[in-house]
Amino acid sequence: MHRWLEIERRRRAWASYRLIDRSFGFRLVMASVAALAVLSLAMLGLVNRFENCNRKPYAAERLSRNYWK
Repeated sequence: MHRWLEIERRRRAWASYRLIDRSFGFRLVMASVAALAVLSLAMLGLVNRFENCNRKPYAAERLSRNYWK
């Protein structure tokens, strides 16, 4: 018997592999969680940048003028 066939059979015996392989809903949920995590990190970065710019009003890295103050 070929080694790769034995490895594939062992992998398919894992419950987690079967869950990922057979469940479209589970893969969709995992992709949604990953996308939400990326968007959350991007939003956190934008808020952090905005706060840093407001803390140093005349710094060169400031995004734009703050018209609300």
